[in-house]
Amino acid sequence: MKRKTNNSLPLQSNLQTESILMNNAHEILLSVIVPVYNVEQYIRSCIESIYKQGLSESNFEVIVVNDGTQDNSMGVIQDIVNEHSNIFVINQENQGISITRNNGIAQAKGEYLLMIDSDDILIPGTLGHVLAKAVETKVDLVVSEFLKMTDEQIDAFPTTHSLPNQKKLEIVPTTGIELLVNDMKRHANFIWRTLFKRSFLLENNIRFIPGIIYEDIPFKNECYLKAHSCLKTTMPIYIYRKRMGSATLSNFGEFHARSYSTAMVKTWNLSK
Repeated sequence: MKRKTNNSLPLQSNLQTESILMNNAHEILLSVIVPVYNVEQYIRSCIESIYKQGLSESNFEVIVVNDGTQDNSMGVIQDIVNEHSNIFVINQENQGISITRNNGIAQAKGEYLLMIDSDDILIPGTLGHVLAKAVETKVDLVVSEFLKMTDEQIDAFPTTHSLPNQKKLEIVPTTGIELLVNDMKRHANFIWRTLFKRSFLLENNIRFIPGIIYEDIPFKNECYLKAHSCLKTTMPIYIYRKRMGSATLSNFGEFHARSYSTAMVKTWNLSK
């Protein structure tokens, strides 16, 4: 019997992470794109979590795309926008999540992109390790783990939840096809768990399909089918907020069915 080879790579120590990021101190390594529409209750904690990663503000930018929000979402983060020089706001009439993200991609300058949902949060102090490995290896995609929590669990975090020991975490070279198969099995086709190399998206003209929900599915699948180099890490960097009333948790009606069908047809055509 052949012995299974362990091809995993170690995540950097804090010193190694700082060294890699400092060597690129004057470059924008990451653009975090945040679409905003009627999330007054959640948007502040989302934006604050981006600034709890221990990253130098010269290394990243935050692009907030206001998709014509009808509540006070922009008002509750105005002081954060005023405080930081690396946060930028795009105001537009309501056009939906796909066009909102596409507009964020068009304005981004970072080497890598992270597209998060405005009602979720990043786990403090985790993103730098994943970003440093991406910058070091220059891969097309880095897929991370995530946690699912309710409002109550997030309010209590991290006192009620301990992250894995960093020494036990790993990052594994993989292919886009392997990622596609594994994500299909796990029903975890979410864009917010992935760092995307911006040049990879631009060169392959990968964008979100306007006018649908489940827009993550064809976008991620196209990335997986076209990616040449990928990494997957066991480090969780993201907390998905479980709440009623979100687009994917509402009743499955005609619009949902049409959107899901469009996503599947796009994927089927790509697979050929």
